[in-house]
Amino acid sequence: MKSLLNNTDFFSQYGLLIVLVIALVVLMFISFNRRKKEDAYRNDLVSKVVPGAMVKTYYGLYGKVLKVTETTDGKILLIETGEGDKVSYQNVHINAIYAIDDKKVVTTDENGNEITADTKSEAEKKFEELEKQLAEKEAAEKAAQEAKDEEKVEEKVEEQKAEATEKNETKKPKSTTKKASTAKKTTAKKSTKTTKE
Repeated sequence: MKSLLNNTDFFSQYGLLIVLVIALVVLMFISFNRRKKEDAYRNDLVSKVVPGAMVKTYYGLYGKVLKVTETTDGKILLIETGEGDKVSYQNVHINAIYAIDDKKVVTTDENGNEITADTKSEAEKKFEELEKQLAEKEAAEKAAQEAKDEEKVEEKVEEQKAEATEKNETKKPKSTTKKASTAKKTTAKKSTKTTKE
């Protein structure tokens, strides 16, 4: 009975301290996990901040990254904001970037249906058209070159066949003359044998 009373005295004296230590450990664990997730998010964000990316800053600036400059204090971004005649440029530290702005322009018709807008500029469209024409031209040149190569191979094969037939034709008369001369020799030998008898 005394040991049970001693246990209750221990928990009554140190119970609050034990609960506080456990709570502190749990809070540290939660804080560590949150910090780890924030660091992973920040590293992912920094890797996506490249020229051409649309970004948002903590103080509400939306813009397009034009240039990233590495300094001893970290990365400095040149951001273009505004449209048309009201374009401005801002130098911003990488730590001021809150998120990548991935929203798209949405246009709707009279019924409220979404219409997908073609966001490519005229220069981008012309560039893509030129790339397409260049690719087609290269494909045509490659096909023409392959056809020429095939013709050359066929010509070589035909030349080799012609040479082979010429060689065979030139060899045939020699072999017939040899056969004829050997035939003459054998007939001469027979005739000499018959004359000796």
